[in-house]
Amino acid sequence: MVGVDNTQDYSIKIYNRWGRKVYEGTNALAHWDGGNSKAGTYFYELIYTDICSDEKKLVTGYVTLFK
Repeated sequence: MVGVDNTQDYSIKIYNRWGRKVYEGTNALAHWDGGNSKAGTYFYELIYTDICSDEKKLVTGYVTLFK
């Protein structure tokens, strides 16, 4: 993931439109390629610690998977 140089304790979860978790990861250099998931819009929740401020941050948003 871009911009993770100043982070630690990285955790990302991706959910389908029904709220079912389809991916979970703790490696900032790994990526989700959609696997067996169908094309559509997915919600993500990214939690990390900013090492400059020692503050835990939450970032949420949507990603669209095309196949």
